[in-house]
Amino acid sequence: NAGYRLFNLALLVATYAGASALPLFAAAREEQRAELARLGRALAGAGLVLALAVAALAEPMLVLAFGADYAPAAPALRALAVAIAAIHVSAWTLTRLTAEGRSGAIAALSFLALALNLGLDLWWIPIHGALGAAWATSATEVSVMLLALAAPRRGGAR
Repeated sequence: NAGYRLFNLALLVATYAGASALPLFAAAREEQRAELARLGRALAGAGLVLALAVAALAEPMLVLAFGADYAPAAPALRALAVAIAAIHVSAWTLTRLTAEGRSGAIAALSFLALALNLGLDLWWIPIHGALGAAWATSATEVSVMLLALAAPRRGGAR
């Protein structure tokens, strides 16, 4: 699906920001955590702006990138914009969990996300096709974001 190609492009910022922040999280002292939180909020804000732009410009983006035949994929790309915003938050949060050695929490979260996405795909794709797949992806990514944000920090704080 052309929408997923543009969706994956939009995730590069979140992916690389999260990966490059791992050493910062791992070495951070308490006084540096506020700066990391500020950077995380900036990444979330960038994700929101990017998601809004993708939602607003889905059809022209698809036409520019792939031609007029791909304009019907715009609703699926708009649905994926929700996931773009969520992933920009969860990438940062999951990086923090990784730096804290919380691989068990990440594994559990990943398993739950896999189960949710598979279930939603099996339910929504036969009914809604590519749009159902896009909404299943967005619902899964919002769930990952919420669960990652709810995971307690080392020492019990959130």
